[in-house]
Amino acid sequence: MAARPTGPPARRRSIGMHLTGVVLGIAVIGVIAWIAAGVVFAVLHLLEILVVAAAAGWAGYRLGHYRGRRSRQ
Repeated sequence: MAARPTGPPARRRSIGMHLTGVVLGIAVIGVIAWIAAGVVFAVLHLLEILVVAAAAGWAGYRLGHYRGRRSRQ
């Protein structure tokens, strides 16, 4: 004969508790993904601003250089 375990009986988790854990896990993953996407888009916007500022600065420099050279003639 097989010996029966002598400890307290194993508690079975209800389906509702399991479903709550799954939904909570999905919500936590969603919030983490939302925060990560926000950080990525913020960095991309900063890079966009830097690129536009550099292009505008370069264009202004070239235009000023061109106008300055032509005004001396």
